[in-house]
Amino acid sequence: QRPACPDDLRSQFGKAAEACKAFGWQCRSMVGHEADDLIHTYTEAALNSSPDSTVHVFSSDKDLLQLVRPRVWVHRDPSNPGVAMDEASVQARMQVKPCQIADFLALVGDSSDNIPGVPTIGSKRAATLLQRHQTLHGVLEAAKDGTAIGSGITAKIMQSLVDHGERALKMRELVTLRSVDVPDVHTLDSDCRLPEKNDEWLETALQYCHKESLPALATQLINRFGLKSPHLNR
Repeated sequence: QRPACPDDLRSQFGKAAEACKAFGWQCRSMVGHEADDLIHTYTEAALNSSPDSTVHVFSSDKDLLQLVRPRVWVHRDPSNPGVAMDEASVQARMQVKPCQIADFLALVGDSSDNIPGVPTIGSKRAATLLQRHQTLHGVLEAAKDGTAIGSGITAKIMQSLVDHGERALKMRELVTLRSVDVPDVHTLDSDCRLPEKNDEWLETALQYCHKESLPALATQLINRFGLKSPHLNR
């Protein structure tokens, strides 16, 4: 369904892995699987590992709002990453519950994932339909028997739902997050511990900043962690 990965994006994968290594973060990938599904798999593993586990997902991808629940937050705004979306904020922003996100995207579409949506169905209409009928299946059944009509939902819109319902169901399958059989899921707790922020860690991070010409980031690290590094003066 999705077009081939652009070359200019593919060339960034190695750089992203290098950055993760420099800052002591684990980097995971798996051929043939979407990153969203890996994130879903590791989120479930983290929650199952301990009743005290919490998960913070940093991504602007709307698909990942499906993950939000108690102990799971999604940070969507790159300009303000400290803002975390919980169940209430997802519902306030999207007008649907996290468990309805796949249904919602199948109705409205998502250009970033090449999901076409149903013609004439925008976000407000999709939210209204899901508030009334709960699921995509419920919406389509209501459209078929004529009970979906109401505030903002005309006969023309119901016909569009009938005409494009099968495609919408297929799109829902595509956007629904799935667990992946990953070999390292049982060592997640030890593998993904954040590194100790000591002088050795900071020196490695600053070397990376110097290599990639990131003086502003280097300054932020020094101001926060206190090591005076000669790399800034090179």
